[in-house]
Amino acid sequence: MLKQTPLFAMVFIVAALLSGCSRSPLDSTHWTLVEMGEAGDMSPVIADTEIRLEFASIDGIVRGFAGCNTYSAPYRADSESLNIGEITATRIHCDPPGVMEQEARYLEALTRVTRFEKDGDRLALTGDVLILVFERNWW
Repeated sequence: MLKQTPLFAMVFIVAALLSGCSRSPLDSTHWTLVEMGEAGDMSPVIADTEIRLEFASIDGIVRGFAGCNTYSAPYRADSESLNIGEITATRIHCDPPGVMEQEARYLEALTRVTRFEKDGDRLALTGDVLILVFERNWW
């Protein structure tokens, strides 16, 4: 009869290694953009538009809706820093004035994000001089 000690030890080691994997406080969260801009010059999202952001921890992908088009990109985050990789987006054109410009500005800002600050149900993403402020969604 084989002893189960080596198998038990291997299972214990794998479990210990997996429990040591760092998770970001952003993993598996959903957000809606409320304002963006530079410090002292923030603007709300255009009325009747919505920009959403989801951090999917399973595949390390950030995805969402930018007001007209859907988008996704790989991300890495730790306790405060955030790096969003190259963004892939659909290419639908929307007619309401300013929506396409707002979307382009938002997507460009995402590529420049280097840090985040989460305070309860609010999330601020910063990089260069642009700031994106979100409120948490529970969907």
